[in-house]
Amino acid sequence: GDMTATGDIQFQVTAISSTAATVGGLPVTSEKFSLSTTDVGTLTVSKNGTIALPKVGQKEVEIAKFKLAAGTTEDAMLQQFGLYLGGGNITTADIINLKLWATDKTDPVATVSAVTKKDIAAFVLATPYSIEKGGTKSFRVTADLNTGRNADTLKAYIDEKTDVIAIGAKYGFGLTVSTKAGDSPAGSYDGTSCTTTAGDCTFSTLEGGDVTISSSGPVANDIAVNAKDV
Repeated sequence: GDMTATGDIQFQVTAISSTAATVGGLPVTSEKFSLSTTDVGTLTVSKNGTIALPKVGQKEVEIAKFKLAAGTTEDAMLQQFGLYLGGGNITTADIINLKLWATDKTDPVATVSAVTKKDIAAFVLATPYSIEKGGTKSFRVTADLNTGRNADTLKAYIDEKTDVIAIGAKYGFGLTVSTKAGDSPAGSYDGTSCTTTAGDCTFSTLEGGDVTISSSGPVANDIAVNAKDV
């Protein structure tokens, strides 16, 4: 919650009840911790349009688009980003080789080979990505769709705010993450109404892949009437 007063606090252990041993040296006092009423910065996650429909078996296809906006208090240093992919009926084990891209970078800022048991693409950035205070950056996620079926649905959004970790460059603490309309500031990437592309998510439906049929049979020739063993 919000702090309403400043000052220092300490924790102290004055007594321990135990039938197994006698404890001495009490009381034990912790170091001091300072309290502040200063608000930390914010990081807002919002949807960013729609994507082209992916195809079954397609490689490095775009499966998510979103924006991250830092509040006006301090720069945001993005360290971890957990994208939930379990809302559709696609088998998440078929979503592999995932990459997180920032639009101003030529290489992905983080990669994972597969989703977790909780259907989350848990990206951990080796180098934190900086977003200037008051600034907005666009991101996308690509993946290989190992198999999948025609008409499978794929949904991408933030399931829990704790799946996104960003540190404020000014105060050095975790930023307040906003993902839904009721947050302040309001986000739009928490999976609300994620049944069409109008929902607060990235929604897509897989299309069947292309199939090419060719013949490697014999060269066509004229065949005589009543011919045998031709």
